[in-house]
Amino acid sequence: MKKITSLFLFVMVVIPSLINGQSLKLNNPIVDDKVIFLENDGMVTVEAEYFNKQSHSDIRQWYITAKEAITKVGRDEDAPHHKDASNSTYLEILPDTRVTHSDKLVQGENFSTAPGKMGVLHYKVRFNNPGRYYVCAELIVQEAKIMVYMLG
Repeated sequence: MKKITSLFLFVMVVIPSLINGQSLKLNNPIVDDKVIFLENDGMVTVEAEYFNKQSHSDIRQWYITAKEAITKVGRDEDAPHHKDASNSTYLEILPDTRVTHSDKLVQGENFSTAPGKMGVLHYKVRFNNPGRYYVCAELIVQEAKIMVYMLG
């Protein structure tokens, strides 16, 4: 399955860019807004890379990273993590202006205290059954002691 997804990413992102003579746009969605993830028996599974839109991305944007697709946008001092990521593909928000705890924490630049204000990804999900659903996410954080993630 990992090889199929990596091949899918390569076919959907890299090849069209080469054919059109354009540089890679790894911050663009690889699915359009017609793709809807469906709940089945109380479960919905969505890989983060399959967002259909990103907003509030003037300062920082999410970029798809894979073995065949590594972006260079501003500061990004950590090595690629595609070997440890599901489907060998992951998202990274760049530029990474706070790599260590000694780097300055700047409200509105490298963090936000309010959800929905910075680096928002959009997904279409259809729930067939009413109820309470929880978001589970696998995150890789370098040199972090305390991190807060707002999902919802």
